[in-house]
Amino acid sequence: MSLSLGAIIPAFLAILIGALLSYVYKKNTKEVLYDERMVKISEKSS
Repeated sequence: MSLSLGAIIPAFLAILIGALLSYVYKKNTKEVLYDERMVKISEKSS
């Protein structure tokens, strides 16, 4: 039991960290795209 648990936990942590990083990265890229759009819109209006 301890052997399989020792193999499962690091794998689970790696998946969790990978998913978290992916989520944070996607969130940041969406915010950047949104900011760029806002800049273009404000440039057109001024």
